[in-house]
Amino acid sequence: MPTDRLPSKPWMHTPAVIAVLDVLEGDGGNARFVGGCVRDSLAGKDVKDVDIATNLIPEQVVGRLEVANIKVVPTGIEHGTVTAVSHHQPIEVTTLRRDVATDGRWAEVAFTDDWVEDASRRDLTFNAMYADRHGTLYDYFGGRQDLRLGRVRFIGEAAARIAEDRLRILRYFRFYALYGRGPVDLSALDAARAAAPEITKLSGERVRGEMLKLLEADKIAQVLNVMQANGILHYALPDAENIARLRSLVTAEGVTAGRSAIRRLAALLPDSLEVARALAERLRLSNADAARLCRLAAPDWPSGVRRLDPDLNEVDRGRVFYRLGGPDSLDLILLAWAETLMDEEDGSRFARFETEKWRALAEAAANWQVPVFPLKGADVVARGVEAGPEVGAVLAEIEADWISARFAWDRARCLVELDERVAAKGL
Repeated sequence: MPTDRLPSKPWMHTPAVIAVLDVLEGDGGNARFVGGCVRDSLAGKDVKDVDIATNLIPEQVVGRLEVANIKVVPTGIEHGTVTAVSHHQPIEVTTLRRDVATDGRWAEVAFTDDWVEDASRRDLTFNAMYADRHGTLYDYFGGRQDLRLGRVRFIGEAAARIAEDRLRILRYFRFYALYGRGPVDLSALDAARAAAPEITKLSGERVRGEMLKLLEADKIAQVLNVMQANGILHYALPDAENIARLRSLVTAEGVTAGRSAIRRLAALLPDSLEVARALAERLRLSNADAARLCRLAAPDWPSGVRRLDPDLNEVDRGRVFYRLGGPDSLDLILLAWAETLMDEEDGSRFARFETEKWRALAEAAANWQVPVFPLKGADVVARGVEAGPEVGAVLAEIEADWISARFAWDRARCLVELDERVAAKGL
């Protein structure tokens, strides 16, 4: 029976969503919104993805969508999930199901037409709510009340839900960081603590997905403190122990650039290239994210500079920005600022003039436009210098002076410098 109503939201009535619902609801079919889109709408958050549950088996879903000329992608068809691409919008459609067998990582499922049975296999009460196109809400386990109270609670016994999929340990803390208020549910915490060693048996990709989302949460430092105190964090993020620096980084990000999961991960780790590489491999980070994490662990500083701070003179600041680029420089500025905030009494009170200095430095990095050195090797060779190491050496000398001149030399000035050096060296 319906239990409540979901207020009408624009995402419920887009042409893409209406088209998919029309296809699924004809001839005995039933379809309801499920999971995150329902939860986030009730919580007043923006809805990014629309998921739909249906009593139709996957073959029926695919057949109906194809007849309606809606593109179908079999993203997880063996588990009952396909993606309908309607009006260029991807919408996940999943058949109602129940677990037949689980091993802590993956589940073998059977399809059902029982909505309560489908809800029972989900993890948290507020992730198991459904709503039809008219906003009729079906909430079998008190999820709306839990959401209203900031109570993050497993469906049934926490240990049983976690035993079905160990990733639910990390999902629990992610959702607690997003929606939780008050203390962590003790039964959930006990079950997570007992099963924590099993996290190491999960694929790096699955752990990465949860932890990067968790790292972007507002309450990340508080939640990681709970995970660390209960011996859980180590199994998900080995060597990620510097929660104090992370907390200070969150403060700095709030004043300047916004949050970044990779930057926050770097704050947690020791400044060790070896540690960063090992964790990037463990989490199967993308090449770009792995490279960024390693650069933040061991920056390729220009000679004579080992830190970015507001007291750095403009020439050295320009050398760093030019060498490292604006995005990496911004990351390193925020990490350095976080180090200074760690010395404050509570990590949040700091002098206004210091804040403005750090903010200005961060804005300079964020707005950095990479200047283009006006000379190339061909310019040196054109002066009669034989191609080889000497060409690079001459260019490097002029480039260093061009940087010291704060990139003010144009091509004509650089060519004058080139002529003078070639003559002086007798090349």
